[in-house]
Amino acid sequence: MTIPEINIQLQELLKTDDIAEIKSKVRDLLADFKAELAKEKQKQQEAWNQEEHEEGAEFEFQTPQETEAFDQLMTSYRERVKEHGKKIAEEQQANLKAKGNIISDLKKLLDDEENIGKMFSVFNELKEKWDGIGNVPGDKYREVTDQFQQLRENFFYNINIYKELQDNDLKINLKKKEVLIEKAEAAIQLEDLKEMDMLLRSYQKEWMEVGPSPRETYKEIGDKFFNTCREGYNKTQAYYDAIRAEQAVNLEKKKALVEEVRQVVALEITNHSTWIKKTDEVIALQAKWKKVGYASKKENEEVWQEFRGICDLFFEKKKSFYDLRKEGQQLAKQKKQALIAKANELKESTAWKDTTAAIIKLQEEWKQVGAAAQKDEQTLWSNFRAACDHYFNTKKEHFSGQDEEQKENLRMKKDL
Repeated sequence: MTIPEINIQLQELLKTDDIAEIKSKVRDLLADFKAELAKEKQKQQEAWNQEEHEEGAEFEFQTPQETEAFDQLMTSYRERVKEHGKKIAEEQQANLKAKGNIISDLKKLLDDEENIGKMFSVFNELKEKWDGIGNVPGDKYREVTDQFQQLRENFFYNINIYKELQDNDLKINLKKKEVLIEKAEAAIQLEDLKEMDMLLRSYQKEWMEVGPSPRETYKEIGDKFFNTCREGYNKTQAYYDAIRAEQAVNLEKKKALVEEVRQVVALEITNHSTWIKKTDEVIALQAKWKKVGYASKKENEEVWQEFRGICDLFFEKKKSFYDLRKEGQQLAKQKKQALIAKANELKESTAWKDTTAAIIKLQEEWKQVGAAAQKDEQTLWSNFRAACDHYFNTKKEHFSGQDEEQKENLRMKKDL
């Protein structure tokens, strides 16, 4: 896809009202744009290498004119993404403020209200409002949630009139937390770290939704649960650290393959056998690429687009070579057909001296004409040789008869 085509598609995408909806498609167009730039840079580099320069001169990449339009479209896209993010952030800040107000109201309720029945009713109203508020900024979520949970637990601890019911609820909640601890301990034994991570996060969410448990064991079981979760997260972290190290090695391998294929593309190939050899080399490099593991997502995409762009350029150059070769073979065929036609015109001529010179000249011209396509060459040569052989055989027969006549005349003159 060319850069103008990429610009057209990007311009159409930007007409979409929901900017988040086109994120993946814009990312794909950006990858295609980088591949085209890599291809264009390689072309300019090769052209620059073919020219003479002063000592110390360095190649400078001239970005295509269409790049400016693409940059403007991407700027427009990023501004819209920024506005979208700003809107989300504003909503989250509003939610944070609303939850802060609920926390203040709950604190006031715990400090001032003496009517237990009214206190319970107001608490339920505040809890319902809390549950209806959307997301808050990620860096504030834990803080406001902990504050609310602590106030909620204080609320239940402070309601003496519901002591018996509370005791029962505390025991039930304790049992739920003990079950979650058992689940977390089982989860960290899983080999599938992705599944383990998903389960631990879901258990943590459940833990936060479970009400208060008896105060005397509250800290103990909390520490046990979160320490178990932390052990699982440490395993996941170690695993991903190893993956990142492997990805760094893979990235270097892929960069090396990019340089190898770049060197092949930079060659000036002028014959069929070399194209065959270098095509095999590029295909082998592509096969090596497939065997190399992934690098990090962003870098993997960038190095892949560079590798793909340079490989595409190689095959484009190969196609251009064979297109020109085919044109040359077709031209050679036409020239040889013309020589055959001339030879056929001359093959019956008896103007031996002039015709012999003309036939020899045609044969010299034939040698100078390049080869036609393999499927045509043998037939063309057979037709041309047949016409030439016909003429020289006729000439030979003619002069052979003349020799016999002259020999007979000589014998008769000797007799006389």
